[in-house]
Amino acid sequence: MVFEWLAQMDGIYVSQSIDIMLVCKHWTDVALNTAALWQMIPERARVDWFAVALARSKNMLVDIFANASSLLSVAPLLVKEAYRLRTLDTLRGDADPDNTDSDVAGLLEDTIFAVAEFPHLETFAMKNPGLFSHKLASFCNPDRFPALQILDIAALYVPWDSSVFRQLRVLQIVDVFLPQSDSVPISVFLDVLKTCQCLETLHFIYVSFIDYTGHEQIAADFIVSLPSLVSFCWFWPSNWAFQSPTDVYRLLEHLHLPTSVDVHLQFDVVLYTEDEPVTDPHDEYSNISYLKMFPPDTGRLPILSAVRTARFRSPVPGGGGEWAHLYCTGWGDDESFQLSFVNGQEPIKSSFPYPANQQFCDFLSLFDETHLQSLTADLLGLDIICLRRAFNYFPYLKTLELLYQDFDSRCWGIIPRYLFIALTDPSHHEDGDVTANLLGLRHLSLENLVWSEHAFCVLFAALVVRTKQGAPRLSSLRVKVGEGGFSRGERIPDRDAIAALQAMVDGPVEYVDTTVYGQSMEEPVTDDQHGDGVRGYLVSRKETGFKATNNERGSLTVTVTNRQEDGWWAYRVDDQLRNFCEIFFEENMAVRKITIET
Repeated sequence: MVFEWLAQMDGIYVSQSIDIMLVCKHWTDVALNTAALWQMIPERARVDWFAVALARSKNMLVDIFANASSLLSVAPLLVKEAYRLRTLDTLRGDADPDNTDSDVAGLLEDTIFAVAEFPHLETFAMKNPGLFSHKLASFCNPDRFPALQILDIAALYVPWDSSVFRQLRVLQIVDVFLPQSDSVPISVFLDVLKTCQCLETLHFIYVSFIDYTGHEQIAADFIVSLPSLVSFCWFWPSNWAFQSPTDVYRLLEHLHLPTSVDVHLQFDVVLYTEDEPVTDPHDEYSNISYLKMFPPDTGRLPILSAVRTARFRSPVPGGGGEWAHLYCTGWGDDESFQLSFVNGQEPIKSSFPYPANQQFCDFLSLFDETHLQSLTADLLGLDIICLRRAFNYFPYLKTLELLYQDFDSRCWGIIPRYLFIALTDPSHHEDGDVTANLLGLRHLSLENLVWSEHAFCVLFAALVVRTKQGAPRLSSLRVKVGEGGFSRGERIPDRDAIAALQAMVDGPVEYVDTTVYGQSMEEPVTDDQHGDGVRGYLVSRKETGFKATNNERGSLTVTVTNRQEDGWWAYRVDDQLRNFCEIFFEENMAVRKITIET
């Protein structure tokens, strides 16, 4: 049982568990005489050990996990045992930095795959450590790999007219660039792809081998349907900017994928690297045209037809530059359509020439003909026109989440009015041009926003108006105050305000505050209040947080958090609780159960 358990653990092989074999003679006999325990064989330093492991597996099918640089030494054994190879994987072997020029492709073609047939090979995963892509012509033989289901190769490629693609469940190709003379016409690519009805995973990562010229000759109604597909991934490399920015769109417009498929597209945007001066700052981004890759009619893309949830995150400065992240999901939490525009260069020489407003407008246009039910939008860098446009685009939203990554009161100061418009029937407003109507909204979340009494009152008023108009009440409401906190002189909402919101919501109301401000104290702390001998200063901004959630009537859960800043203690937990109690509790407060988490 011990060895069977080990054999089922990911990354653990019985052939590596020498110490366990030597526990006693019985365990040694069991390990050495049970062939099934030796089906998974990792590459080891000594070739003779590899031969011993193969011998102990007897006539069982074997899974070989080797190092690409060691293939030369074990190749004779692989050729001899080709008839019972089930897996040949060098991707999980340890890399050998001293053998980057190993002729893996030549070794495969001339020695290992020279065998007439691999009748049981189901998984082939191989990375060529060289700098150039190599062709595996052996896959042109339709009878050599009759059982192959998983093909995962890097810097290697299989001729696209090979019949092996028809039987694959998983196809992943990485780091392949072919010159124009060897590329595959898009019509041929689509014809072959249409025969791959067993595919569950299709990943092209930094791959360029398709010739998109002549795409206009393909019938507009020509559709490639892959009903079994679960995951589709396409990473477009930045260093191939000479190709048309609409190339990938020409492919996507002919793909029809299941509603549950996970789709991830990523396009790099790089800085101009030449030494000559750049007159236009935007010219520093050599392939900025990729940001305009989607034509205006993208709402008709088949892969977007079933999208119901969309998330937009604004470009943010990071360690590697600025990036834009557009993320949208299908019906379930695990299904997604993800589109990323990334600038991975550092340092940034100029502002990212794809502002948040433009990103958000392009993002909305992707779903112009879909029926989104959930929208998450980051307000950083957006103006009110964009947010207003979102409400107009998707009047049937059931879930709306507005979040903010940075403190900027200028943005949040003008949002309450339009939030009120979005939550209520526009026919009751003087703004006749506003057509937003989110009367079907059931879940509202406001994250990391600058809050104010005015905004709090607007939210409450909107909920009251919705109720009077006959709209269903919200099922849940979440308000989280982030960096920036409340306006100067304002206090956090008291229990009456929370109760007022609770009265307008059927489900739980959650209020989270991560920036409670305490009294400023700049004199040194002389007594050992912590019991640890620490002396220092109370920071003027005492950072703490608490969360009050009305989980059920008469029940209140309080979560208290505390963090230190620059090594100084910020806010004692007992002070936090005292502050919280002063705000929320009175003698006659009707709460039967209180849970305190610190």
